[in-house]
Amino acid sequence: MVMIFKVFLYLSYVCNALKTGNTFSNSKPKILTAKQEKYSQLLEDKKISLVVVHGPAGTGKSWLAVKTAIEKLKDNSVKKIVLTRPIVSVEDENLGFLPGNIDDKMNPWIQPLYDIFNDEKSNKNIDINSLVKSGKIEIIPIGFMRGRTFTDTYVIADEMQNSSPLQMKMILTRMGENSKIIVTGDSSQCDLKIKENGLIHFLKVINNYFKNKHEIYNNGIGIVKLDIKDVKRSPLAQTILDIYSSPSPELEDNQTIMPEYLSKPVQTNCDCCCDESDENTCSCLHCGRGV
Repeated sequence: MVMIFKVFLYLSYVCNALKTGNTFSNSKPKILTAKQEKYSQLLEDKKISLVVVHGPAGTGKSWLAVKTAIEKLKDNSVKKIVLTRPIVSVEDENLGFLPGNIDDKMNPWIQPLYDIFNDEKSNKNIDINSLVKSGKIEIIPIGFMRGRTFTDTYVIADEMQNSSPLQMKMILTRMGENSKIIVTGDSSQCDLKIKENGLIHFLKVINNYFKNKHEIYNNGIGIVKLDIKDVKRSPLAQTILDIYSSPSPELEDNQTIMPEYLSKPVQTNCDCCCDESDENTCSCLHCGRGV
């Protein structure tokens, strides 16, 4: 099953790359909400070396981080961008199955960040592939970061709710001079089978260590929590998140929920399809009344 899942991810990446081409625009991020604006300010703040942003999918966590990283690379504020994220579909981040080098093996997991590069088209696009080949963009599995030190680098650690506390500590201690790391995550989407993931653990220990938000900021750390109101993907995404964040009814074992209109017996003929039929109780598939 794991092998099938990995093949699916790899093929999805290839198909998407062929359709879109790995290019991204150089347009500035569009600030959509007050919390996203605060997040963007922390990304631009030279006093801040670590930004932790957590919240549900579709709130612009990765989008704003990538867009800002490109600006920093273009104006020579940093020499390169490092992209990383945990790999939770394979134990110990074993990438041996997928073909190619490390970049090729990581591409299925980094593809969501590539999608951000592709989300806007302009006449002045930058070729991602050339930046990867030249080392301006480096893709590194978290397990390969041990012993590394990043200077003049903009690091984006995506989906860190799937990291362990040890992985989080390891990546946060890799930072050298003139570098910035952006940690993104959504605690509600954790895929790990552990009691506490790296993102939640870090938020707990930092709140225990510092007295207040001002002390956190004065030590070069910025933390932003986004919520459902910051979701800007689509009305459907907003609705789905609202549904899953609402209280769920308690069910007994083997009990399911089914709307009353779906539990009615379905007729396969049109004997009931007449003017005298009660449209509120009719469940005929042909006329569609009551279905």
